[in-house]
Amino acid sequence: MWGLTLVGVVSLNDPPRPKVDISVEKCQAAGIKVIMVTGDQPPTAAAIAAKVNIITTLSSSTLTSRSTVSMTRVRR
Repeated sequence: MWGLTLVGVVSLNDPPRPKVDISVEKCQAAGIKVIMVTGDQPPTAAAIAAKVNIITTLSSSTLTSRSTVSMTRVRR
């Protein structure tokens, strides 16, 4: 792989919406269990959840656990 030239590097930052962390804290204070549904990779999802106070520590179980909710239990 000789003769190649690095043309550039790209980075993407998609921060949570403003005040989401405050909303999460208010919900938790009211006794509401906050969950996050995402298609992100586990490390990315955990970092976002920590940033908005859904989780407080990053552990290996946080990064690998999966939960499923039956859509039949969701009401409109």
